[in-house]
Amino acid sequence: MRKPLFLSLSCLTAALALAALVSMHRDMDTQQIATRVSGEHWYGIYQYAAKRGHLRTQLYREDTGVWISDSEIEFYVPKGPLTRIRQQRVFAAAAPHKLVSASYLRADPAGERQVQIRASDAGYTATLYRHGDTQHLDILLDFTLSDHLALETHLLQGIKESEMLYWKELDVLALRVNITPRHLQQTASGQINISNVDGGMTLSAEFDEAYRMLRFSTSDQFEFVKMSKAMATETSPPATGQTQAIQALQTGAATLPVNRSIPDYKNLSRLTLELETQAEHSLVELGLPTSLNAPRSPRALSSSDLGEELNVPISSGPIQTLVDTLSRTPTLEELVDTTRAQIAYVPGRPAGSVLRALALGEGECVDYAELLTTLSRAAGLPSRTIYGLAYRELPKPGFQFHAWNEIYYNRAWRSVDPTWGQIRLDATHIALEDGQSAALARAMSLGQVQSRISALAHFDAEPASPSETRARISPGFEQDPPE
Repeated sequence: MRKPLFLSLSCLTAALALAALVSMHRDMDTQQIATRVSGEHWYGIYQYAAKRGHLRTQLYREDTGVWISDSEIEFYVPKGPLTRIRQQRVFAAAAPHKLVSASYLRADPAGERQVQIRASDAGYTATLYRHGDTQHLDILLDFTLSDHLALETHLLQGIKESEMLYWKELDVLALRVNITPRHLQQTASGQINISNVDGGMTLSAEFDEAYRMLRFSTSDQFEFVKMSKAMATETSPPATGQTQAIQALQTGAATLPVNRSIPDYKNLSRLTLELETQAEHSLVELGLPTSLNAPRSPRALSSSDLGEELNVPISSGPIQTLVDTLSRTPTLEELVDTTRAQIAYVPGRPAGSVLRALALGEGECVDYAELLTTLSRAAGLPSRTIYGLAYRELPKPGFQFHAWNEIYYNRAWRSVDPTWGQIRLDATHIALEDGQSAALARAMSLGQVQSRISALAHFDAEPASPSETRARISPGFEQDPPE
């Protein structure tokens, strides 16, 4: 799984929203605010002090009066492909400056994936392009330029030492508008910290005396530094020491070692993993908890767990063909078996999308999980892809990053692993929050942490229902081949 850690939509949206902040009066209207914060800005992207790419953000007004927010990001990870992403939002010239259109385009060696949203008489029409397959969906959105600039407005009016902001943001990939509560805190040095109330993504930004954003960093160890276009687009070789460790992580070689093997681990119902630091820094300084546990309480059922997204092409022809082969009410076994029958596991070669995995007939764990998410939703069962750690015996006992699923079945969330063919998930599958995933990835790649098993419990002799796990997880990583 070579999905870059920092490219969760929330982090990218936050990055775009923080560009070009300047002081203003409280009584300015949306158009005045947009005029003040308009302009083009370039940032270099760094991970562990190594240059990874660049980001360009721009807000401007066309001669016709419409406002356009545009961004381009180009990045790579060690041994990973060069990836380019472009996003654009267009707002009407007249108040309340409603959204006219929005687009998302991602290009990498796996091909292009694109979403276009345009206003229509009935609301909006979304067009999804995925490896030659096209779908049109009618959707409802309520999003304006004022919503897009809410964070800028709030920051420029001045924030208290610590307060809450209900952040309304357009999620183009998921075809919906999210309202996310976030804490804003301004430190004595003027740095502004933004964090999700329920954990996960955090972002810290620094400004100059004129409130122009100079740099910002995300909780998953990426830093964006404002600079000239020439400097931002200039490439530089990665630092050799840390990069070699990061490459080990990207290829699945990085393992979180444990103090002993786990007997009969596929029959575990409970596990506690105590973390121990192997560096001069404490776990707190590394951003890590003292222990990890499985299972966890599941997240509440949401309508988004049943909807179509760019990476979940439930209305596509190939998926509908597969659904026609299922029973009217498919069992978990049938869903997992159907998923496993479509693709073969090939380490080091992620397909990059559900439709491409089906076309190639191969993929990695994230391809298995996203295919099962898509197939389950198409069959009418809410489902989501989970990212975290899972235990492996070979080549040595330890935990590696992995992806699996939660399916809402018989009025409860059930955890299954399509890559490894598990209907009842064992407790060595540990779901991670965004911040935990990023901090642990870095510590593992640099050999700063190991783990110790402090508590184990096995299922009874009779088969138990599938375990429940928490579902709000960050993008994942590559894991070793299934057994």
